[in-house]
Amino acid sequence: MVNGSNFQIEQQCPQCGAPIILDEADRILSCKFCRTRVYLAAEDIFRFYIPPAEGLSETIYFIPYWRIKGLSYTIKEKDMNRERQNSLFSYSISSTIRTIDISNKYFDINFLSLDSKLLPHSLGLRPQAMKLKFVGSNESEGKFLKFSPTLRDNFINDYQTRTGGIHKEIFIGETASVIYSPVYCANNRVYDALLKKPLDLQKRDVEIEQTLISATDEKWHVEFLPLLCPDCGADLPGEKDALIVFCDNCHTAWNPSNKNFIRVKYCAWREAKDDNITYLPFWQLKVKIAGFPLETYADLIKVNSSKEKKKKIIFSRKCLRLLKYL
Repeated sequence: MVNGSNFQIEQQCPQCGAPIILDEADRILSCKFCRTRVYLAAEDIFRFYIPPAEGLSETIYFIPYWRIKGLSYTIKEKDMNRERQNSLFSYSISSTIRTIDISNKYFDINFLSLDSKLLPHSLGLRPQAMKLKFVGSNESEGKFLKFSPTLRDNFINDYQTRTGGIHKEIFIGETASVIYSPVYCANNRVYDALLKKPLDLQKRDVEIEQTLISATDEKWHVEFLPLLCPDCGADLPGEKDALIVFCDNCHTAWNPSNKNFIRVKYCAWREAKDDNITYLPFWQLKVKIAGFPLETYADLIKVNSSKEKKKKIIFSRKCLRLLKYL
């Protein structure tokens, strides 16, 4: 499935319980009623679920689906024929030149995160058409089946290494999350808990029901971190989709990852004459190459011309550099 839309999440304010609608990329929750501001944090990836239809008394089982949004770059080599003619000596020379064509496309895809060929392989447009909720927001909602990280890795590896002669595609991921879809069992059938209609499981509903009952339950919940500076206790301002927050009081930067605030080193280009300046953040990447020397431009030419196999490149984010926005 390909589309570029974000989905929305329903969440209650952790302080007063007021309903709040968040966008998929939002990381700061702000309540307009009690003025609470917290950061949404998780150890790895966010988990969401589609709420089932009302009026169901059966146990709800939530099926996990990987959702990946990113860019795909396609690399193709093409042979171009070039012919040269010389009218003075009445001869012509034809040659073949190999060129490289690079194109890109944006895609948004979801796929089943269970080893099953009977359950629906995709959620279709449901995540975009319906409001989601964070897993763990309602402990009595049902049983969330543990997803398989291996299936995601296999998908990405297959996408990156899939070749067709001189054709190659490279995937650069932007967002990865897990979305759960609800089902329930009744009268030896497995039903879609949204439409209340049986799934087409090729008369193997009992087998799927046993799989749902015996599957490992996923325990997860989103963490709410108060937006207060760990050093001085001042409020940490920031846009709702901020990945790094800054303290205007003690001039520190913080990365709210792994359920706590981690200090981030940064440097800024400041103008003394004009205070009305907006700064844009950029990650400064320090690259380490293992297996061969790569210190100068001459080393790069040697590596590019050699037939040596590609070595692993290790990236480390050392500091956050702020550049002036003109």
